[in-house]
Amino acid sequence: EPKRIEALRDRLQTQLLALPKAFVVGRDAPRLPNTLAIGFLGMPATALVEALDQRDVFVATGAACHAGHTASPTFAAMGIDPEQARCVIRISLGAATTDDDVDRAMVAFGAVLRGA
Repeated sequence: EPKRIEALRDRLQTQLLALPKAFVVGRDAPRLPNTLAIGFLGMPATALVEALDQRDVFVATGAACHAGHTASPTFAAMGIDPEQARCVIRISLGAATTDDDVDRAMVAFGAVLRGA
């Protein structure tokens, strides 16, 4: 199951990186198979979370260990610029996540980030 979820995460990551100004946090570091930290320069995480929520795609802001705080020491320790850190969202996938869920999320991300 972790391999299936990791494959979904990687597919989502590849598709999201094709969107303008996308960047992945910890892309080359060992990561949990179900978690993706991604940002879009110029799009504050809070605004993206709210816009995706309206499309029934639920994500969170920042690093899991500091969700809800204004600055993440985790991102600072990783060398993430504070301006970039404000744009990072966290996507978690689970056992119930399907290919259709990833496709639906991509439609929502595309609509939000392209202003549709």
